[in-house]
Amino acid sequence: MKHILVPFDHKKGSLKALSYAAMLSSDQDVKVTALHLVDAHEYNSKEEYELELNKIKELELRPRLMEAVKINPSLSKIKLQVMPIQSDIDEDILDYAENNQIDFIIMGSHGLAEQSKWENHLDDSNSYKVVLAAKCPVFTFTHWPSNFKIHKITLPLDLTEGTLEKIPVAIQLAKLFNASIHLLSVEEDLNSNRAKKLEEQLIEVSDQLDREKIKVEKSLIESDDLPDSLITLNESISSDLIIMMNRPRSLWDDLFITDNAKRIICFSKTPVLSMRGGNYNTSA
Repeated sequence: MKHILVPFDHKKGSLKALSYAAMLSSDQDVKVTALHLVDAHEYNSKEEYELELNKIKELELRPRLMEAVKINPSLSKIKLQVMPIQSDIDEDILDYAENNQIDFIIMGSHGLAEQSKWENHLDDSNSYKVVLAAKCPVFTFTHWPSNFKIHKITLPLDLTEGTLEKIPVAIQLAKLFNASIHLLSVEEDLNSNRAKKLEEQLIEVSDQLDREKIKVEKSLIESDDLPDSLITLNESISSDLIIMMNRPRSLWDDLFITDNAKRIICFSKTPVLSMRGGNYNTSA
């Protein structure tokens, strides 16, 4: 992790995102870029746009950044990048991330919206679009935490092909923050063959983490609702981060985030680190 990107605007969530960036970049030689996108179509001429852009940058954005730096001295070298919107905000964020070798994107999500599953599918939030398509991990959050340290990480595991891809990232973060990892698998019937395979996988991953000298716990829960089980467990163990793979439901409807992934991102009070997997299954 060498370069963190924080989409930055006038909202309080941007300052929270910068605080998370400070946490992840502390004690490391990590660059942090605050990216602000401006709609150039609002101005009548290039000169008017450049004049207003400079006002926005110097009178609004930079003071906000300085406010964040006072709270988080590790952000003293933060870079402010102001750019015109070229297409859509989410696409511009993704393009910037890919063209500037961004390793990590941090941004807020909508949180506890009372929506049906269908409404969740249709939600066009920029954060969800970025989570869905980003080639690097995306850190989203809905709540202001009591502290900005990671002491415990929740790692949900299923039987899909890409589920183990997140383990190296979990190991790196656990070592960086001296955190423990709680492995979680959920199955409808604990007497099924799937449950036995999940138990074997939990033991195998647990042994791997032991070899890395990371404190580990594991749970196999009987339930037909992964998001609810994950969120409930997370609150009971006071976890500070969920790491999950995000996979589109199928090749043709790549526009939608999965039900499970979106519910976790939307309803979890714990920050979620989403990584894009390589296959197209329905679990989170």
